[in-house]
Amino acid sequence: MREGYERMFEGETHDDLEAGWEPQRNLDSFCQSFYGYYVENGFWPMVLTRVTSLINLAFTICFSAFLFLFVDWAAVFRCGHEECKLIRPNVLDSFAFGEVLVVLYFSIFSLYWLWSAIQFLFVLQDTIKMSRFYSRRLKIPDEELPLLEWHEVLTRLVKVQQKVKLSLKKDLDPLDITNRILRKENYMISMVDTGVFSVEALPFGAHSGVFGKVLEWNLRWCILHSMFDNKFSVKR
Repeated sequence: MREGYERMFEGETHDDLEAGWEPQRNLDSFCQSFYGYYVENGFWPMVLTRVTSLINLAFTICFSAFLFLFVDWAAVFRCGHEECKLIRPNVLDSFAFGEVLVVLYFSIFSLYWLWSAIQFLFVLQDTIKMSRFYSRRLKIPDEELPLLEWHEVLTRLVKVQQKVKLSLKKDLDPLDITNRILRKENYMISMVDTGVFSVEALPFGAHSGVFGKVLEWNLRWCILHSMFDNKFSVKR
């Protein structure tokens, strides 16, 4: 596996390795990708996690569609110790309302799986670029990455700017990098603290102030995701 990973970079020149890294047009995106690569412990853990997720999703969609469409559940509950025919014959010859719902479910989630697979290809491209940066510029191989503390990796990123200019305006210090990584989180915290996200008391008592994952995702998508442009500046 490691040999296959190294072959990705065979035949690349020095200029190829530097392409796209100096300077960065979108520093927020770069810093977040840089931190994400560290959190997920390198190239193969990131790739295998997403591939496994795609496989699990595909299995869940196909298996659940098979259970709802082809299994005769009435026969399952009636079945005793004798041999039973649990598979419905000629299911696809005619569709009842239930079968139409299952086919619709399968089609929608298959499109979602396809969208996730395409998204994975874009993530893979960014991951390969970030892997080059870690290994070629910071001299941090994937084997060493889990052994390093975040502040050590951050220090190397700050020092590497002596050779690689990530920003045309100035060299980024640890505070600049951290603020860019946590920009949306800082806006979220500020909006909650200042009462912009005002949560009314629930019928069964006062709200704890802790948002559920679904509510948090909706707030991020509808507000934070929409309020920034491609350069991570607030839209006017």
